[in-house]
Amino acid sequence: MTNTLPRIDNTPLRGDNTPLTKNTHTPLTGDEVHSFMKRFSLDINQFAKLLGVSPQAVRLWITGSRPFNETNSRLLRMFERRPSLMGEF
Repeated sequence: MTNTLPRIDNTPLRGDNTPLTKNTHTPLTGDEVHSFMKRFSLDINQFAKLLGVSPQAVRLWITGSRPFNETNSRLLRMFERRPSLMGEF
């Protein structure tokens, strides 16, 4: 029998419960951004409004045409740890 320990590192998770990234200072990939949107049932317009950007910027992030910046990556990691904070934005 294998014992599993509970998570204690507060690492943010993707929708499939795997960590977004090992380094919390690394910007998210387009796939990770899309996974976040899917996990929280956000469409492009809702996600853009949450971050205060245009829907076009979100499309560029998802396709990898524009890198997702570190500040927004940190914000999404915070939302994953405390989803209730999204309601305050």
